[in-house]
Amino acid sequence: MDSTHSLLLTIHIVGFGVWLGNLFAIATTLIERDVLAEAGVKTAVAQLAKKMARVADIGALIAIVGGVALIATAPGYYLHQPWLHMKLTLVVGLLGVHGFLRMKVKRATQGQGIFPRPIIGMMTLLAVSIVALAFFKPLQR
Repeated sequence: MDSTHSLLLTIHIVGFGVWLGNLFAIATTLIERDVLAEAGVKTAVAQLAKKMARVADIGALIAIVGGVALIATAPGYYLHQPWLHMKLTLVVGLLGVHGFLRMKVKRATQGQGIFPRPIIGMMTLLAVSIVALAFFKPLQR
């Protein structure tokens, strides 16, 4: 593994960690917001979730740029790997969850909506599956 590949992989992993960590933080914050009684506190918590959502956006961007750069450095290898296609499919699902959370944050800042707790389980399943595919590389050619 050369130093460019190591650097890009590090960027990709750090971006993924920032992205995922903030998605979980947003979900937890919105769940806690739902049990609060005072409207002013609810608004402040929703504003905090909005700030976390911006950081999640940045983490997603870093992870995606790092991942695309990794593929671009060795397209002959990566683009023919079934595990990568499976991983990217799950990443699209995680992007969908990200969009859902952004919508929930927007509604929360407007004083509306409640947060569905099962999203945390879905994010956990997606994250574990993405990491497992990247680590174990099933069906590697």
